[in-house]
Amino acid sequence: MPILWALANPEPDEREVLSAVLDREPHLTADRPSLLVIAAKGFASKGFEADLAFRGTELLRPPFNREKKRRGRVS
Repeated sequence: MPILWALANPEPDEREVLSAVLDREPHLTADRPSLLVIAAKGFASKGFEADLAFRGTELLRPPFNREKKRRGRVS
């Protein structure tokens, strides 16, 4: 079930917008252990994924061709 959505200016990086929302509303991740964020390939970033993992949240996104298999890969 979706718990959050945001409409943001296209200038900032999408990852920065999500991080800012989670910084402002920490209960979104604190109250939901093992939260799963489903996102597009554009959210790929080791630092971003590490930040989400620190918050107890997992990022599910399609892999790039050069990546190893990721959880949730369809093919």
